[in-house]
Amino acid sequence: MDEIAEFEVKCLQAWGKSERDINQLLDLNFPNIRDILNSQFCDLSPALKIHIAEKIIKESTSGGSVIDSGDGIWYLRNFGNEIEWRRGIFDFNRLRPIQAAILLFSFSFIPVGIEPEFEKRKELDHIISGGAPLATSYLVSQLEYIFRKKSRYLDEEGHILREIPDQLLQKIGLNKTPRRINQINQEFLLFLYRNNDTIARKLKKLERKIKISERLKHRHLILHGTYPDISSLGFLFSLVIAMFYYNEPKTD
Repeated sequence: MDEIAEFEVKCLQAWGKSERDINQLLDLNFPNIRDILNSQFCDLSPALKIHIAEKIIKESTSGGSVIDSGDGIWYLRNFGNEIEWRRGIFDFNRLRPIQAAILLFSFSFIPVGIEPEFEKRKELDHIISGGAPLATSYLVSQLEYIFRKKSRYLDEEGHILREIPDQLLQKIGLNKTPRRINQINQEFLLFLYRNNDTIARKLKKLERKIKISERLKHRHLILHGTYPDISSLGFLFSLVIAMFYYNEPKTD
């Protein structure tokens, strides 16, 4: 039995099903993923880390807002602490800001069901308490870069590399192939189209379940300041970035 199958058996034994419902996620006495695992996060395989991120997204974000048992924040703090240089996306000047944003988000995000504390704070406490929306604004830009970098149709700046098939144009809401695309929801769908990469297959399943492309449409509202707090989207974006990260080969 491989590692993922073994993990799923443990979920079934602990929960009676593969995924928890909202009441179980909010029940502090109900077993969580940290209880089920016999290993430290750093000892898990990249494939299992990707699988766990996918499960947390499906469980915690299906209703639009975030219902987190604590597994999501646990995951992101561990992910943030072990990000290291990887050739391609997570390299050079891009690595440290992503790591900082992930950690800032994980220490400042307050999910539904948890009451924030509004006591007097020192300056750093204020930064941390309001950091999730700030981190989200940066992370959505990096997620857009990843979709472009991994796309067969776009370069890193969103310029078209090849003709887009009519079927795909219709899917992303265009009549003809433009010279450039700068809408992240369209870039996401371009990345998914006929892509059998491990992450693409998983994101296709999540697209069917929670409509990631619809949530990505809020990017311009995030960057133009329409939404005062977009932390729930940051939760989703952070976990998707983690899935991409753990699918990248380690750099020697």
